[in-house]
Amino acid sequence: MKKALIIGMGVSGKGAAKLLTIKGYDVYAYDQVPFCIPQVKRVPILSESILSEMNQIVISPGVDNRLLRVKLKRSIGEAELGIKHLQNTMIAITGTNG
Repeated sequence: MKKALIIGMGVSGKGAAKLLTIKGYDVYAYDQVPFCIPQVKRVPILSESILSEMNQIVISPGVDNRLLRVKLKRSIGEAELGIKHLQNTMIAITGTNG
């Protein structure tokens, strides 16, 4: 089974967990704030061994990811995860005031 790690389990992290579970991933999550989602396994620390086991790493927008993205080259944001699995036509507006 493919494994996915979500870093940050706020509202959008929970949505990512739901999507990845539906897509057949074994979902793990890391957050400093407690959360309770039955199908998601909590990761207490981000170690190299845990990161190396993951097929997909999703970083929530609320997480300060400047250092994480350098280390985790195969990581994506939640918007990119959603777009990858979108089956409809999409119109996107970008920019700081988008």
